[in-house]
This record gives sequence, C-alpha cells and structure tokens, in this order.
Amino acid sequence: MASLPEGVKVEVRLFISKEGFLVGGEGLIEILEAVKEHGSLLLAAKSMGMTYKKVWSRITEAERILGVRLVERQRGRGASRLTRAGLELIRLYREAESRLKLCLTA
Repeated sequence: MASLPEGVKVEVRLFISKEGFLVGGEGLIEILEAVKEHGSLLLAAKSMGMTYKKVWSRITEAERILGVRLVERQRGRGASRLTRAGLELIRLYREAESRLKLCLTA
C-alpha cells in the first residue's frame, strides 16, 4: 500500500448555517470579533486588510440569512457594536471550535 505524500493532513472546518443556507465560518467570526474590538466597521475592516464595503456586505448578508441583527450601527458617529445575537454567535462558534479541537487531539 502506498503512503501519502509528506504534508498531507486531514482538516475539519466549522460553518454556520440556517435551514441549509451557509451563513459563514471563521471569516465572519473574525469580522465580528474585529467590530467588537474596534467599535467601528471601518476600523475593523482596516485591521483585517479588507474594504469597508466587504465587511458591511458580509455582516448584512449574515443578518439577512439569520433574520437577526448582529451589529448595531450609529449613523454619523461611525460607531458600531455587537448585539446580543452577535456576541452569542461568536461564543457558540468558539465553543464548538474548542470542542472539535479536543476531539481531534484525543
């Protein structure tokens, strides 16, 4: 039996979905965490090397699919903060990620 080439590994990726529709994964969670840290969509985008439009688009698409606001925006001030749903999504994702990593290292 032939062995696999060096560097081959099995990976598992975690995704968020609702009723069969893909909401996002690590990228969406990182965006939400950046908004939480910086308190601004623009500063979150800059910290991630993304455009404001891309960050805005990812959040609004996730909100559309989920049917719930993840980020509250204050017009004119540029301030943004996560809603309870946004914070809960991060918590659930990171908890699932931790449990999955434990399974893979066991």
